[in-house]
Amino acid sequence: MAKSHKKQRASIQDVARRAGVSPMTVSNVLRDRADQMGEETRQRVTLAIRELNYVPVRTAVQNRHVETRTIGVLFIQDLHGVVGQRTFDGMCTRARELDYDITLFLRSQPNWMGSGVDLRFLDRRCDGFILVAAEEPEITELLISHEIPVVQCYVAEGSAGVPFILPDNEHAMRLTTEYMIEQGHTRIAHLAGPLTNSEAKLRKAAFQAVMREHGLTECADWIIQDDTWGSNGLTPGCPGR
Repeated sequence: MAKSHKKQRASIQDVARRAGVSPMTVSNVLRDRADQMGEETRQRVTLAIRELNYVPVRTAVQNRHVETRTIGVLFIQDLHGVVGQRTFDGMCTRARELDYDITLFLRSQPNWMGSGVDLRFLDRRCDGFILVAAEEPEITELLISHEIPVVQCYVAEGSAGVPFILPDNEHAMRLTTEYMIEQGHTRIAHLAGPLTNSEAKLRKAAFQAVMREHGLTECADWIIQDDTWGSNGLTPGCPGR
């Protein structure tokens, strides 16, 4: 029976052999110590790193089975906003209950990476990652390929195979719209988010459904469409006041 062989991760020794230098020279390139080598050597090492898809792994977590009890969190939207802050507070509360730590990632790209993604996601400092409002297929696919757990928040149409968590947008909009109608309001408009946003589409559909269920068919099309979350434009048929 044929045996399956899992592809081995490239080591610093592999890079050194490919570039024809010592492991220390490779280490100097990774640390941006340009004064320790010539430009031609630096470029040769950088090319070897990219060709081998080398990921520098922190010494403390060389073994991929070592549990760090740390979860990495990458925020794309503003962490200091209301939703971002409450989301982060909730993560921290639950992490404390389970005796985990949270590491907040700020995206930066060392120049030796070239056009690659931030390889800190692969250096095993975290057991897994939570991407908040982050449609980052390059990162999620990289994590999946290296069997690192990843979950997305507030993104329903992300990378295939990545679990995602969303608030119940449809039910929330139904409750909101029905409350307005119960209070006697009949001229109701909906401020909708970008057409490309999956959550915005769910809220818009729920608003229109509730309005039609209550016989307010004309108002169901009173949509203020905001494709940029910043500059509003009224759709045809929506009252200007």
